[in-house]
Amino acid sequence: MKSAGQGAKAFAIWGALGFLLVVPLLFIDWTNPPAYPRLEQAVKVVRYLSSPRQVSRSSFTAMYPEGRPTEFVKWMFSTVGKANWPPAEDGHPDEVEGAKSLRIPLIPKDTLIVPGQPHLNKAGRQLVVKGDDQRGVLVAEAHFDSRHPPVFTLEIPFNPPK
Repeated sequence: MKSAGQGAKAFAIWGALGFLLVVPLLFIDWTNPPAYPRLEQAVKVVRYLSSPRQVSRSSFTAMYPEGRPTEFVKWMFSTVGKANWPPAEDGHPDEVEGAKSLRIPLIPKDTLIVPGQPHLNKAGRQLVVKGDDQRGVLVAEAHFDSRHPPVFTLEIPFNPPK
């Protein structure tokens, strides 16, 4: 026969063990993993390039004083605009390391970022970037295959500094 002290002791031990088993669950990331990680990484690159901080550091506002989204897309894919792009994942190791240390998103390998329409003659992942001046947004259409509709579409607010 167990005494009252032994029962309380067993309850405390089992309670502590249960608590220790539950605590690690608090540290698990319960968010859903991205369905298309490379396309979502490409979206991060566009968000980075179109952020007010990056736009203010670039030549965009000097070249396009009105600062419309369609003008930004035109500038972004120009020679001058592409000079502001972060390195690709498979780029020069020093550039990649520097970008990572500054938490700058890298252009994912095997993923194209293109203006206007998908390149139908190129297979693979493509992020199509368009400007919508009426709504003041950049529209990013993620294509897993250029011959099919986008797998997701995002609108990125575009608010360049004046």
